[in-house]
Amino acid sequence: MATRKIRFGLLVLILLLGLVVGTALGEMLGLILPPGAVRSFLVEGFNYDFGPMTLNFVAASLTFGFTIDVNVMGVLGVILLAQLLRWY
Repeated sequence: MATRKIRFGLLVLILLLGLVVGTALGEMLGLILPPGAVRSFLVEGFNYDFGPMTLNFVAASLTFGFTIDVNVMGVLGVILLAQLLRWY
């Protein structure tokens, strides 16, 4: 089987897109499912927060920060998009 070289930027795009799509589907599914074990398993995940960092300059200041929220549906989204990447 021949190997293909996949660019790093494309892999990062697939990872981020899979997380976004999967997490969005998980949140929508959380609105539909009644409270219980299945909902908590699929929707609740972990949250990693990079707090705001401020760079103060004389004329302006910049503030950076972001949060990563991953749940089971986000991981399934990454796996699904990785499988689609194999066909691409």
